[in-house]
Formats: sequence, structure tokens, C-alpha cells
Amino acid sequence: MAESDRTNDPSGDTENSIVAIVLAAGAGSRFSGDVHKLLAPLGGSTVSASSLSNVLAAGFSKVIVVTGAVSLPDSLIRDSRLLIVHNGRWSQGQASSLRVGI
Repeated sequence: MAESDRTNDPSGDTENSIVAIVLAAGAGSRFSGDVHKLLAPLGGSTVSASSLSNVLAAGFSKVIVVTGAVSLPDSLIRDSRLLIVHNGRWSQGQASSLRVGI
């Protein structure tokens, strides 16, 4: 693997880095709430806040969050362990978001 293909792990251990990709780009069209699915309430928080909190607690070296149809609140995406990338082609499906994340 070329050096440029490796994950940028702050610890310097690029061979053993484990990165999570959170796909948060879809329209949530099957969700029937008053707000976008990612912004919907869940246990005193929101779906997106709960998801990001759980994935960060899992101890990944880096978490890539792919956004698209809806912007996540700045308060959720300020963590230095998060890399936020936008999928401008989110309407083309999950595979397009996965490609952006990888």
C-alpha cells in the first residue's frame, strides 16, 4: 500500500488504524417524522447526535461522516476526530456516499 493510500492516524500507526464511515447523506424518504430523520429526537438527543456519540465512544482512530441531503448542526461536527465530507451526488444512493467516504 502506498503511503498516500494509508489512513491519517494521529498516533502514527497507519498499518493498524481502524476508521469508521458514517453515511449521513440520504434524504430519509422512508422516515415519516416532521423533521429529517437525522435531526429527529431520540432519547433526549437526536438520531445523528446519538449515532456520532456512539461511534466516537467505540474508539476509532478517525470517523469519516458523509453528509448530503441535510446539513448536520455545527455543534455535532466540531470534534477533531471527525472528518466531514459532502456527497453532492447523495441522491444516487448509498454506494455514492460510500465512495466519497473511502
